[in-house]
Amino acid sequence: MSDETFISYAQNGEDVVLWRALGHVTDGRYVDVGACDPVDLSVTKAFYDRGWRGIDIDAVPEYAERLRDARPGNEVVHAAITDRDVDTVTFHQVVDTGLSTLLGETADEHERAGFARREISVPAVTLDEVCEASSLLGGEIHLLKVDVEGAEAEVLRSFDLRRWRPWVVVVEATRPLTTEPSFEDWDPLLTDAGYTFTLFDGLSRFYVSDEHTDLIDRLSYPSCALDDYKRFEQVTVEEQLVHAHEQAEQAAAEVNVWRNRSVGFWAEAVARAQESENNARIAARDAQRLQAQIKRLRTRLEAVQAERRRLRNKTQRLETRVESLQARVDQHERRFEARARRKVRGMLGRDS
Repeated sequence: MSDETFISYAQNGEDVVLWRALGHVTDGRYVDVGACDPVDLSVTKAFYDRGWRGIDIDAVPEYAERLRDARPGNEVVHAAITDRDVDTVTFHQVVDTGLSTLLGETADEHERAGFARREISVPAVTLDEVCEASSLLGGEIHLLKVDVEGAEAEVLRSFDLRRWRPWVVVVEATRPLTTEPSFEDWDPLLTDAGYTFTLFDGLSRFYVSDEHTDLIDRLSYPSCALDDYKRFEQVTVEEQLVHAHEQAEQAAAEVNVWRNRSVGFWAEAVARAQESENNARIAARDAQRLQAQIKRLRTRLEAVQAERRRLRNKTQRLETRVESLQARVDQHERRFEARARRKVRGMLGRDS
């Protein structure tokens, strides 16, 4: 038996009970009649994951296709298992559920309860024919599981239990969606063929062949706290929580990165702002000094201009004085020349 925690996919823990009894079998073989979805509520999913192989049978075409995709190592049969001597049967598909059935009255009840229903024609075969055509089963069937929504008797009547001798048989034993027993018609088929009833878990009945009575004790009680298992739904939630935790840690790390970057940007921005403020203060002081210097230069210029005007006025006065002096000199010169001419004429007149 694997040391790993067993993951249960079955609706009522049937796979936990079966693995408790059959987990020691290597490369086991099973037949799953009414296999339905390959994962959701599957009794045989855990067995397939642990290396078992076998035959998955379902009359709903969508489920048969999913089984082929999910279990490529198995043989998948799309047919209704019945003891009727026909090639095809009308199958009542209760859409998007595991309630589809061969029984019209059962389908009527589901339809009255509000479920969508449609009739399809599907191949009809016996379980003997399916097993005879199989290349997987070899000489041993370790597990037969039957869940066909009220048609279990038809399946068991189509199967030679004394010939095939599956070790363990599990059959749904209540009417669909009720707790009303439905095993009276088919229970003798098993007990008369050398099978011992071991357990009713509230939904299904478990039987062991007389050749393997050593399994009776392990098949005598339903799944419980002593079984090391987890529900698939629990594992899914845990994985989602782990994923969410990882995403939260990643988001926190990204937030820290951005926070650190933001702090760096903020510090750089503050430094730049302080530098800009210092530069502004320096520029303001320089501007004040320049304004004071300009003011001094302007005052000085005004003084120079005033001095220039004073000198220009002084020059103009000097020029006027010079002109006046020059006129006086010219006048004195003319007077001197006139006296000199008169004096010369007077001297010349005395000489003559």
